[in-house]
Amino acid sequence: MIVGLSVSNVSRAHYLMRVHHKIDMLFILACYHVFYLAMFGAVSLVKNHVLRQQWLLRLQLQSTTDARIEQLAREKERLDYERAFAIKGKHDLEEGGRLSPQGVRLEEKINVLHTSCAATGLEYACQSVMSDCTSY
Repeated sequence: MIVGLSVSNVSRAHYLMRVHHKIDMLFILACYHVFYLAMFGAVSLVKNHVLRQQWLLRLQLQSTTDARIEQLAREKERLDYERAFAIKGKHDLEEGGRLSPQGVRLEEKINVLHTSCAATGLEYACQSVMSDCTSY
């Protein structure tokens, strides 16, 4: 379409210059329009490249955002579970005994864990696990 407009403009200008001023301007006008068509083509290619890069960046940003939303949802679910478990453990403790969900007393589990850690020589590694168990 742009080429068609350029050709029609060159033809019209050539006709008017030849009829009114008796000057043959076809070569000058053709070179002028070829230069601008080449410049228009280069600008179009650059714009196409920039728009594609922008689209790829938006796609990457959207996938990163979706992954972050999923991660936060999983973290929220985990924290809700831990909070519910802590509340349940607190209620069990207030009722007089610290029972695990399977009905075994937590003190018995801690003693078994401590004994197995001492037997394997991993007392230091098990201290953090036991402190987590006693915090409930």
